[in-house]
Amino acid sequence: MGRVFSWGEIVRKEVPHIKDFGHMCEEIRHELSRIDGVLGAVLFGSALNERFMERSDIDCLLVYDGMERPALTEVLHQLQASARKRHIPLEFIPVDEVSAREGIHTIGPSFAWHLEQAVKTHLVIKADPLRFIRLSDSANSQSARVEDVLGYLRRKILRFDQGIVELPVMAENEYFHFLRKILESPIHVARKVLWLSVPNLSSDSKAHVIRCYPDIVPSPLRGIFQTLLSMDSDYSREVLEELPHEGRYLVALETIARQAFLALEFARANAIFVLNKFS
Repeated sequence: MGRVFSWGEIVRKEVPHIKDFGHMCEEIRHELSRIDGVLGAVLFGSALNERFMERSDIDCLLVYDGMERPALTEVLHQLQASARKRHIPLEFIPVDEVSAREGIHTIGPSFAWHLEQAVKTHLVIKADPLRFIRLSDSANSQSARVEDVLGYLRRKILRFDQGIVELPVMAENEYFHFLRKILESPIHVARKVLWLSVPNLSSDSKAHVIRCYPDIVPSPLRGIFQTLLSMDSDYSREVLEELPHEGRYLVALETIARQAFLALEFARANAIFVLNKFS
């Protein structure tokens, strides 16, 4: 699960080394810790279980003092440049203190829960950023949780529908981003549905999702889930080939693109499952 590379990136050996992810995380910790404007930050995603692979990226949410934005922006730009040299995708989610306090942000209940897992895993930088973020009073109600997941699934359905139509004319970076979303869809969609369906979920790691999601959904969804997971595993093997073959690699990319319909169906079927179960 994760990044999809162009053939040019494979040839130029721009696939990151696993050890560099740990070095990059330490650099992020060091730089954000010394900036006064950072109130709190947390690494999440692949960093949550420290199970980086060549296709991973690094995600970091931070709450900052808006008055210190210029100095913070310079540091974030430097970190982005350092990650780019290592060929590591790095995404920051910055939330200014006022927006965090007033609740004018896009952090919903399921994402907040994922961040809580990262905080518990000691991935905090300076302070727990969730201390500064106000969620709505009804954020943990059943109706809010259901709407959070359905909203996510609606966006997935729309994105896949649009992407299928736009595939022939996509710019190269859009194309590879879309292929990535196809490969990420089984875990990301299943994680949301599992979080909604299982009270007091103990973990949302990839391994836990793969183990537990099939137990809560009907057979057709389990089949699509396994098919999409297998496609992701097949692609990872192509990336890690010591002597990659261009023709075979390009066929692998085309295979992923053709499965956009299956990713769309998986998102839609999960939305129907949620509606039937919780309406």
